[in-house]
Amino acid sequence: MCPTAKTPPHAPPKLIEIDPAANAVLRTVHVDPNALRPGSILSGIAVHGSTAYVPDSGVAGLLVIDTASATTKRFLDHHPDLVASRPIVTPNGPVRDSTGHYAAVDASMIAVSPDGSWLVLQAPGQYLSRVSTAIFTDPDITPAAFEESVTQCSRPPRSAG
Repeated sequence: MCPTAKTPPHAPPKLIEIDPAANAVLRTVHVDPNALRPGSILSGIAVHGSTAYVPDSGVAGLLVIDTASATTKRFLDHHPDLVASRPIVTPNGPVRDSTGHYAAVDASMIAVSPDGSWLVLQAPGQYLSRVSTAIFTDPDITPAAFEESVTQCSRPPRSAG
C-alpha cells in the first residue's frame, strides 16, 4: 500500500545506497524524524556528492541530508514555490481526497545541477524554481534572506481548456 497523508508509512524513511554491479546494499541512512511533519510524504531525490535533497510532497518543504554524517535538516517549510497550485487531474477529472477536497501534491520534482551549485524544484502547477545550494550551509543567512533566495526561472505550461 502506498503511503498517503492519511495513512503514513509503517517504516521510518531512510536512504539506501545500492551497488547495482554487486547487487548489494552499501549503506543505509535514516532520516531524522524531527525533520518530518505530520502528513510528510518524501518524494523524489537529487544527490550531489554526500548531500541528498529530498522534497516533502505531503507538507511542502525540503530535507537536506548529509549522507556522510547522517544528519537531516528541513528548509523552506510551506514556501509558496513548493506548494501545489493545482489539484491532481486525471482523464476522469480532478482527484478528491477522502474528505471531498481536491487532492494535490506539493513539491515533488527536483534536480541538482551537475556542479552541485543549484537546486531546481517544482510543485505541480507552480513555476520551476531554483535556489543556490550554498545557502543550506551558510551559517549567517537570515530567515528572510533564505525565503527570498528561491527564484522562479520558468513558468509551467498552461493547460488546455
